[in-house]
Amino acid sequence: MINAIHAFFLFLGKVEGNLFKNFVYLLIFMLISYMIASEYNKSRKHEYKYLIMAFLALSLQAAINVIIDFFNVFRGHTYFPFDYFIPLIGHGFELIGLVLLASAFLYPIATSEYSLNKKIVKNIFLVSALLLL
Repeated sequence: MINAIHAFFLFLGKVEGNLFKNFVYLLIFMLISYMIASEYNKSRKHEYKYLIMAFLALSLQAAINVIIDFFNVFRGHTYFPFDYFIPLIGHGFELIGLVLLASAFLYPIATSEYSLNKKIVKNIFLVSALLLL
């Protein structure tokens, strides 16, 4: 039993395991996005729009990681021409997703939709500026 657990965690520590983890993340985020989209079609609440955008941004970040890991595992590529921008893009989508996720939970508390949209845009520009540093 202990050897099986050790072998599983050893697998997760390798490149193939990283591909598996990122693929599971992608499936989970896509499933959550689908569930929220179907709920949005029923009730048309505005906070669901922010949740959909947040989980789609997280799905896009997971998809980028899956594509990169796929090429690392099956083609043996360890270097890409845009290798320096991959962490920037991945973390950027993750930060935008987290800002939108926080905004979705703050939407019912906000006084008006216009002020929340301005705050979201300001936060996304702030995240973009911090990423460029």
